[in-house]
Amino acid sequence: MTTLRPAAALLAPALLTLALLAACNQQKPAETGTAATAATAETAPALNAFFEHYWERQSRLDPLGATAQGDNRFNDQLPNSGAQAYRREVQDFCQHTLDSLRTFDRAKLTANDQISYDMLAFDLETRLKSFGLGGDGGANFWQMPFYQIGGLPLTMGQIGSGEGFQPFKTVRDYDNWLGRAHGFVAWTDTAVADFRAGLRSGRVLPRALVLKMIPQLRELQVTDPTKSL
Repeated sequence: MTTLRPAAALLAPALLTLALLAACNQQKPAETGTAATAATAETAPALNAFFEHYWERQSRLDPLGATAQGDNRFNDQLPNSGAQAYRREVQDFCQHTLDSLRTFDRAKLTANDQISYDMLAFDLETRLKSFGLGGDGGANFWQMPFYQIGGLPLTMGQIGSGEGFQPFKTVRDYDNWLGRAHGFVAWTDTAVADFRAGLRSGRVLPRALVLKMIPQLRELQVTDPTKSL
């Protein structure tokens, strides 16, 4: 499982949105009337540029997701998704993107572009509501960085094994992985602090789950690196 916690989990639904937006925008407009054609000619370039900008910014905020989508520009990056600054950056990005999207007159868009508009608006509104569930610039997920069936510790093991979406074909690929692994060290330190914040606020996983997680984590510790994913 490649679930990302905490704030990066809020980015994961955007991957599906991005893929579907691209598919919709590759189709030809359905309208054939003169007025519709004129409106489309005026709006389409700006809307396409908007979607491209969104894709670019989203990929930079979620480099793991970008790698999974085949965009290898950020293969050495792993943001500290548990940090308050990162959570606020994601929240601000979602709000700014939604505000910018609403500047387009939906009625003047083609049928396909209206679908893209609605999908992105729904995704952004949902993510912003999730941020509203907790204080401190993010949803309460940040106080539970991972859980018994998924999370970044498992994701890193899976993609670092060479069987996942992280490429390992060149020396550059291995250097990229080292950069991402260094980022994981910082993420882990933050996860410890975030779990402790959850303890203080009473936001914790059920005891039955945590009792299963502890031995799973201990099994990841090895003295012989060749025995580790």
